[in-house]
Amino acid sequence: EYDRTTEIAEFLGAAKIHDAKNNIKTEAERIQYNQKNETILLQMGVKINSKDIVCESLFALYYRQTALLELTGNPSVKKGKDVFKAARILVNLNTEDIQLDGKVRGSVTEEKKSK
Repeated sequence: EYDRTTEIAEFLGAAKIHDAKNNIKTEAERIQYNQKNETILLQMGVKINSKDIVCESLFALYYRQTALLELTGNPSVKKGKDVFKAARILVNLNTEDIQLDGKVRGSVTEEKKSK
């Protein structure tokens, strides 16, 4: 559905959006795109892929202009072999910086460089 007055598009059921500008692939059961402020609200079964980062959660808010992603609802972020989990996770998809808030857990793998 698309509301021309509010400029909000809503997609239901196994919805997918590819943001070609930032090369981000998103999928969720419900996606709401606000064209005015360029935000995407994702709900239920959220999966987001960007380069070597894979994010999963129940809810996510993606700020398209700044490529900032806010994950809540049992969020997890996998970056290479590293896994991050917290109550709330912020990911800057441009810089690949990850900010963890609340109870934090996960694993970080150190790779040895060969000569």
